[in-house]
Amino acid sequence: MYLKKHQKMICVALGAMLLWPVVAQADIIQRHVFTAISNEKDSKGADVLTVAESTACGGNQLRIKEGMLENKDEYASLRPALAERIRDKTAMVVTLFGCPVGKAGDEAIPFARMMTDCGPDSCPDGKARLYLDEQLMPQVKHLSPYVLVLPLPKAALPGTWKVEIFDTIKSDLVRISGQTNAADFVSGKMVGGYRYYDRDGNIKSQVELDEHGRQHGVATTYFSHDKLESQGQWRDGQPVGVQNSYHLNGKVSIRQVYSDKGVLLSTQQFNEQGVLVYSNGQKSKK
Repeated sequence: MYLKKHQKMICVALGAMLLWPVVAQADIIQRHVFTAISNEKDSKGADVLTVAESTACGGNQLRIKEGMLENKDEYASLRPALAERIRDKTAMVVTLFGCPVGKAGDEAIPFARMMTDCGPDSCPDGKARLYLDEQLMPQVKHLSPYVLVLPLPKAALPGTWKVEIFDTIKSDLVRISGQTNAADFVSGKMVGGYRYYDRDGNIKSQVELDEHGRQHGVATTYFSHDKLESQGQWRDGQPVGVQNSYHLNGKVSIRQVYSDKGVLLSTQQFNEQGVLVYSNGQKSKK
């Protein structure tokens, strides 16, 4: 069952993002230049700020409300200075709570939870960054191993958007690559396939997916240095046919055979010399 369990663990992590109704408690961080502030508060009692470039959620507006910033007393002192920042076109670093998915009108405008001045390292560009944990769920920046740059560009596969999730320590290192079928990343699914890379940039796993996000095609995992760890065929989210796991020396360690409906038919275990040790749970008599 090794290959099936290993592939499911990978898919659980990648599939977690497909369950977000909103990106709650996310750190979506972006540099913004404010161009206007509303004269009246919206239906939630928030000020609506217009920004020069699109936010990670799409559109050119975000909301800020007294009591919702990380420092709950901060906005009272910050608001009077906003007019000056708008006039001088002073950039600030804005952290959003997340993108309200499936909302309309005022409800579709994201809330800011933090606004700070730009520092030497905090405003490298105007790109938005969504920080993720090991399960690809939203996480605060200082605890996140992964980061995704938003908005997503269109991918080569029609109707999909390119996903490149980077390492937060090695900022130029891609850890997961593939495509999703929704521009907002949150409401979509990984489709077509994906690759997962280790901290040295080597491919750790490569999985083919269908248009519904199910495993369909070849699924392969690797030890370090491109040595094959496991490989097998999947169809409609189920393993089919022969599934092999390997020893480091390249010899088969476990061979499992599945029916066309994903039912396990047989399991054989081999030692590093290629000698059969167990067959369907029974020790080999050879």
